[in-house]
Order: sequence, then C-alpha cells, then structure tokens
Amino acid sequence: EDFIEWFDKHIGNDICDAGKHEDKKKKNELFDVIILDLLDTEELPEGEAWAEHLYSELFFERISCAMNDYGVVVTNFGESPENPYNGGPDEPMTEADQELLDMYTKKIKQIQTMSSFFRHTRVYETPVPAFRADWAFAISMIPDRPDMKKKNTNDEEDDMSSDDEKIALTREVGNMGINAFEGNEARVNLKLHRGLHPKAFPLTYYDGAIQHSYQYPTGGWHGVYCMNPDNKEICDIPKNLFTTDYEEEYFEPKLNDKGDASSGIVAKKNIKKGHISGLYDAATSIKLPSIDMELLKKFVDGKSDKYNTFKEFVEVYGFDGGLGGTGDKFILSLLSLHTFANHACDQKPNFSGIYEALPWTRQLFDLWNPVAVRIMNELDHVVVATRDIPKGEMITDDYTKWDKFAFSPEERQAVIKEWCGKDYKPFESTTETSIKKE
Repeated sequence: EDFIEWFDKHIGNDICDAGKHEDKKKKNELFDVIILDLLDTEELPEGEAWAEHLYSELFFERISCAMNDYGVVVTNFGESPENPYNGGPDEPMTEADQELLDMYTKKIKQIQTMSSFFRHTRVYETPVPAFRADWAFAISMIPDRPDMKKKNTNDEEDDMSSDDEKIALTREVGNMGINAFEGNEARVNLKLHRGLHPKAFPLTYYDGAIQHSYQYPTGGWHGVYCMNPDNKEICDIPKNLFTTDYEEEYFEPKLNDKGDASSGIVAKKNIKKGHISGLYDAATSIKLPSIDMELLKKFVDGKSDKYNTFKEFVEVYGFDGGLGGTGDKFILSLLSLHTFANHACDQKPNFSGIYEALPWTRQLFDLWNPVAVRIMNELDHVVVATRDIPKGEMITDDYTKWDKFAFSPEERQAVIKEWCGKDYKPFESTTETSIKKE
C-alpha cells in the first residue's frame, strides 16, 4: 500500500496544520518514536509512485508532523560506503566506481531531505553479519515541522522569533533529559538500568560504549560527499579555516588590581582582519548537557560557597553549544584565553563567531553533511577577527549570541547590562561585522 495514502487515511492529510497538530497532541494521538524499515535506495523500483514517495520531502514532512515536539525517528539507509573510489589520483574512475558513487550520493541527498524536517540528525552504522557489510542508519530528533519553520527568511524580526522558539524547545527537551544523545557511557548505561526490567540488562547489542560509536559518520561518508565538486567549498573548510593557532602569540591577559585576568584579554600584537582563532579553545573544552546546568543550580542550594563559586564560574565563562545546530549542551573552556574575552558594550565586537563573521558558513547546518558533523566541536569555538586589531586593544565578542541555554533572554540581557552599565542598550545582531567571502 502507498505510504502517503495510508498515512492520510489513518492519520490525516491535515496533520501539518498547526491547529490540527495541537488538537492531536492534546488527544495523545502523536508519536514519540517512529522506527522505519524501508527498502534500501538501491532496491527501489523505478517508475513506481509508492517508491517515489519513500525518502521524499512529502514523506518526511508527514513523519515530522505526526510526532510530538521531542519525537525521534530512525530508519535504515542500506550499505555504508567504505570508499566509492579506490584508484590513485591519476587513474580514471571505472564504471563500477561511478555507480557506487552515484548510489551513495543519492543516499546523502535522502538523508539531507530527512534532516530538513528535524533539529538534529546523526548517521551511524553497525555491522550486519548476514549482509556481510556495515549497514547505515539515520536518527533524527526534535521535529522541525512546517508550521514551526520561518515564514520569511528575509524578515530579521521573524527569524529572531523563530530562533527563540526553537531555542526554548531545545532547552525544554534537554531539561527533560530526552535528547541526551551525547551523554557519556555511564550515563547511557544508567538510563538503561533505570528504564529496563532488571532481567533485560545488559543488552546484547547496545550500551553506552556502542552509543559513543554513533557520534560521527565514518570517513566513507566524508569521502563520498567530497567527491561531489558542488561540495568543494565545505570540504575545504578544515584546510582553509582551521589553521594552526597559537593563541599565546596573539593574546595576553589584561590583569586587574588583584593580578588576575578577569578584566579581559588584549591583542599581544597586531591582528589582521579575518584572523581565525579558537582551536585551542575547542581542544581544552568540557561539555555539560543543559539538564546538568539546571540540576547544578538546584544542587548548590544550601551547599558550600565553593559549589556556588563553581556554578557562577560556569555561568559566567561558559557558553551554549547550539551554534552548530547541535544544541542542548553547555561548553566551558578551562585553559583558553578566549574564555576571558569581554562583551562588546560599544556594540562593535572585534571578534565574532564563525556564523556571524562568515555568514556563508551557515549553510553547514542547513542540511546534514558529514564534514560539518565531524568538525562540529571546532565550529562551536572558532572566532574570526572582524577588522584589523592593533596591539594592546581589548578583545571583545558579542555575548548575545551565547549562553542561550544558561540564561533566558531576559536574564542574559540583565547580566550584560550589569557588566556594561545602566546606559547599555541591548543589541541582537552583528551583521555589520560580517566578512565577505574572498
């Protein structure tokens, strides 16, 4: 039976309407989890209408609309790529190699279609002895339904509203402990212990260690993606953007009267516009799920001053990890000078996050792609000089782009106003600091 016909008959073709969706939500008629076992891409018959619907935009739109706000969907994508082309740099691609490349490229496009209707998508694989191959699966979390999408991408005010709604939803989901995809091994095992019948544990094919093997797509997916010349710009990012950065050569702490660096950091020498920094920041970071931030705030109540000091340190010097589209984690760099960069109270930061300074990089997370996922940690930390910075100048950033999970928008602005003074006027955009792509 055709899926779309079945779906419309049993669930309704108006499920994507906001009112109808809310009505079904109240009636508890939406799904928390949907597991799909579809025909593999290479096995779909050509010319069949029902086959054309599988993996289509209409297909995944219907799926996303049938799910609760914190829903999860998982489906198989057939055999995983090892490497579609095994020849040397001067060897022509064989017909068989080209067929493999075309098949895996099609799979990537299908995964990207799926990802366009969800906040987070991850691709993982597991060996299937009966198939004598590694089998690929994609898991998508938190539906990004049509009624939740931006109405007008050119309308800045509407963009902001939509972003705030998504941030609030991701924070709510994180605080429920549902989207703990990146929880450590012990945390995953603990949730299994608490959620399963004692006799069911341990599971044969899943535990915390296996969960961690699902974090990143393999190099085979990276290789297939980067063999498409249309993706060259993205595939060149690790080479062109992530250059060696010894931050101690460019920055030094500005000491206060007490002799510590809480007053900020300054340029140790002249820094040119477009200078990229933050790799050491990424390399020395720790991550906390947003739920842990909430639990920490409750845990310190009535505890020693040392716990409160730690909480305050995390709140002041940490930032949310939602910039790369991953959300639901709080990041703190313990050994980086960038931790002490101040907010630009003059509304003219001389450093900005990569997505503000280089707007073209926003495409990295418009749809799933294996390159961006594999360098996600760097993307969350990298900052770019928005203009030439003379030696001795204070390094500043735009704090309104950070801490969206640690503080509500109102709390965030109140903290910044306390730092900058009563005459400070909040700002929400650093588009004037953008650097055009060369």
